[in-house]
Amino acid sequence: MKQFEFTTLQIFVAVSESGSISRAAERVNLAVAAVSKRMLDLEAATGATLFDRHARGVTLTAAGKSLLHHARDLLARVDVMRADLSEYAKAIRGHVRLAANESAITQFLPNDLKHFVDSHPRLVVTVTELHTEGIISAVLEGRADVGIFVAGTAARDLTMYPYHSDELCVLVPVRHALARKRVVRFDELLQYDFVALQQGSALSELLLTKGVSRLNFRVQVRSFDSVCRMVEANLGIAVLPRRAIAPHETSMQLRLLTLNEPWARRELQIGVRAVERLPAPARALLDHLRASHLR
Repeated sequence: MKQFEFTTLQIFVAVSESGSISRAAERVNLAVAAVSKRMLDLEAATGATLFDRHARGVTLTAAGKSLLHHARDLLARVDVMRADLSEYAKAIRGHVRLAANESAITQFLPNDLKHFVDSHPRLVVTVTELHTEGIISAVLEGRADVGIFVAGTAARDLTMYPYHSDELCVLVPVRHALARKRVVRFDELLQYDFVALQQGSALSELLLTKGVSRLNFRVQVRSFDSVCRMVEANLGIAVLPRRAIAPHETSMQLRLLTLNEPWARRELQIGVRAVERLPAPARALLDHLRASHLR
């Protein structure tokens, strides 16, 4: 079999991730015909059908999924090699892909990333907000270099490091029956409707676990800000990280109550694949985030 070209493998990954020859062509800045021919040549070289082609695009076959895994791994190794051969003593250059949940993005990453990019001006960090399962998948599949999510979620094959901790509190409208209290237990909340993040978020799953069948999610939205607005409109109460929503207490008609439960304190963690395979820019970010935990 003719040796694979790295460019062909990069194009293959682009087609796999976009699910379309034409979208991949735009992404890699090549003609559609050129991308299509590359994929046909790749199938001929491997002796396997890599794509199921249909009117809306392409999907990977079992062979294609196997090749995608190896291609991502190989391209990541090449990135590491190139990075390690560069003159990093002068300045790290490159691109780091970070996937994180809203808790990390809202509470901690703005300051941490500001310090990082200030000290690495030639390095670009792309941040994608995902739920926990999506973060883990992105790191495992090579779509993200570093992930940040709530500890306690099974993430086999990832190496974990502590990041920051946050405190969950209860958010209620100013005229709510609970607004006069300063501290509440979770059992006191179960008689009320809840506003929550959409299904799949670590926080929503935690509340469902603690509330069992007695918890009523009246409204589910995508962001902390939307939760606050729904609570202010008296559509329910909410449980959110205190540091993320504290500014809303003065700008909106809301009250924050301490949640007196041992699980109200959560730990966030950093997850990466094998550290030795991380490109130098990603290793630099990992070291910076780990150090921020100690400050």
